[in-house]
Amino acid sequence: MRVGPDTDPDLIDESWSRQRDSEVRREELQRLVNFCVDRSTTVDVRLQPSGAACRLNDDGDGYVVLVPTRKYEQVHTDLEPAIWDRAMQIAFLFHELGHVRYSGFDTFHDYLDSIDPRWIHLFKHVYNAGEDVAIESQMAAELRLRDDFALKNATLGATIDRKHARYVELFGLIDGETPVRTYTVFEAIQFGILDYEFGAANRFDEIIDPSEPGRVVKGGRHDIVESIEPHLRAYVEDMLSEPDPKARVDRAFEFFELVRSELEVLPPLQRQRLQTPDVRPADVRAVSGWSPDSADALSSDARRGGHGGRSPAGGTGTDESDAESWKDEPSANALRRAARRWGDAGGEATSAFRRTVERLVGIVSDEETAVDEVLVVPPAEEGGDTDRWTTVKQSARRLLTDLDAQLRQERRPRQYSGARRGTVDSRNLVAAVRGSERVFTRTRPGREKDYSCQVILDRSTSMSDRITAAEGATAQLAYALYALGVDVSVLSLYEHRVGLELPFDVDPETQIDRLVTGRSSGSTPLSDALAVARRRVGRGDGAVSFVIVVTDGEANDVEQYKAQLDRCGCPVFGVYVGDGPDDHEQYFDRVVYAAPAELDVVLGHLARRLFRRGA
Repeated sequence: MRVGPDTDPDLIDESWSRQRDSEVRREELQRLVNFCVDRSTTVDVRLQPSGAACRLNDDGDGYVVLVPTRKYEQVHTDLEPAIWDRAMQIAFLFHELGHVRYSGFDTFHDYLDSIDPRWIHLFKHVYNAGEDVAIESQMAAELRLRDDFALKNATLGATIDRKHARYVELFGLIDGETPVRTYTVFEAIQFGILDYEFGAANRFDEIIDPSEPGRVVKGGRHDIVESIEPHLRAYVEDMLSEPDPKARVDRAFEFFELVRSELEVLPPLQRQRLQTPDVRPADVRAVSGWSPDSADALSSDARRGGHGGRSPAGGTGTDESDAESWKDEPSANALRRAARRWGDAGGEATSAFRRTVERLVGIVSDEETAVDEVLVVPPAEEGGDTDRWTTVKQSARRLLTDLDAQLRQERRPRQYSGARRGTVDSRNLVAAVRGSERVFTRTRPGREKDYSCQVILDRSTSMSDRITAAEGATAQLAYALYALGVDVSVLSLYEHRVGLELPFDVDPETQIDRLVTGRSSGSTPLSDALAVARRRVGRGDGAVSFVIVVTDGEANDVEQYKAQLDRCGCPVFGVYVGDGPDDHEQYFDRVVYAAPAELDVVLGHLARRLFRRGA
């Protein structure tokens, strides 16, 4: 992805913010799970392209939760892409964790042997839909996740409706100007159950309403659906008031038997999905060895008074007025709250990236800069090396401690004597008797310097086997500086261009799939890099700026590089990866040399000197 004068930041925002399939996101979701389960229970989070699910691990002594990395289109919100992805993945995560903790999949497994294979599909979906409503009610009460689930469910519901409408339009199934969505009895029953979810759209009421032309039951069999309706309502209310996982499966089987008796007399098409897409995860599992807990937030007090009744399932701490507002407008209120909360939830990386791209557009648009474009370095397809990143953090601790001590020393107030005003210095009493006025001490505040550091990392082909050490040392420095509150950014020389790997204001740990990849390719456009760096470094938050270049070669255009160096308003330091000194002093304010194995140590020493001298 390249930034040129005509680049629209909105068009490449997604490429930067896509973390939904990264190891960083998986680790974040894993930490959330670890907070919610006791130490005796092992739950591993894994990412997969589509579909949420949970299962026993291979050893059978723990669980695996699978979270989808696919992109879900926003329907009711307008959040930044990274925030939206995170919101959906967290909602799926806690939905599946609800199944791990509270679903009776072992009992469900026991029932399958007694069911004709032709009807297993129906039993599975009847139980799945009812159990989804129950466990989300339990998790919402326990962890205040009602709005998160509402956002997920409203999105999935809108996606189903949109795809259903496309199907209708494609096959010309229109009554006048009204597209007619047709539902089999099976589909109508499933939506009837799911309309009890947080964020539901109340489709079932329209399906069974003969005066509603936009939604109809296939074959005009509203009579069958209407006869099942009171039993359906009782089924869901029982699921919402039954803490025992086994008893909920028993209740699902009871309702399944009733529905099966009605469907037996209908054509086979009425007991399957025809027009509606299968968007929702069918995540119930038939498995022995599942050990669910009692869903104690589900009780007789949690019964809901019909469709659209979205009052909490007890234990949420929500007052009566809030419960009533939820009941009146289940989707609207929840979506407003969720959008507001997620909109304020961060977006640090994407907001910083947007600002960075806007500034880069300005830089490459300036004829004086003479740089046509800047590469936004894409994340590595295989992700960053998380093991190496762990080593980076461990190796950076000493540097972090030393720099922290230096900054504290620099900012510590100091006393000086010989002042004309202040506190009398007893050591100068003799001088006072002799008539001297400089016998006082005063406290001088420490130097509250804020720093900005722009690192330029050479990823040209010539770095080859040296790049591992070079990027490791760069990552250590970036990690330590960011931890200290120093504004730091990383540009690279990659594929013949200047590349952006880490913007200012962004945590390096969120960009390991750019910083720690072992990539090297192309030439060494150092003159372009310095042209961009000298314009960018002043954009950091720090008042004291400096540039560090980690390279093994010379600039592709030496004269242009020297011209940019003369225009640079901050010191530029060079760290050469090589066997020994050479004639490079003319290219930097200071230059040091290091063998690859010593690069992190040398770069650390340079940083210590810079802070000691205030750059």
